[in-house]
Amino acid sequence: MVNSMQSALASVERIYEMLDEEEISPDPETPALAQQTEGRVEFKNVRFGYSPAHLLMEDISFSAKPGKKSPSWEVREPERPPL
Repeated sequence: MVNSMQSALASVERIYEMLDEEEISPDPETPALAQQTEGRVEFKNVRFGYSPAHLLMEDISFSAKPGKKSPSWEVREPERPPL
């Protein structure tokens, strides 16, 4: 039980560290407004990681269409040069 509590405490500390970090790009003072919306959300070729050196996901694409409860996913292997 002590081990679980120590792990949880370390996780909470990491969350607070992330929340305290400076934004990579601040929000613009006058954001652009959308002219027309469809209710569709799409991400193409997204990568995610807690640091640029340690990516967890790379080249992930997904979209959520209006009226659907779950997104459609497309996962492709990253292109690698031949050996």
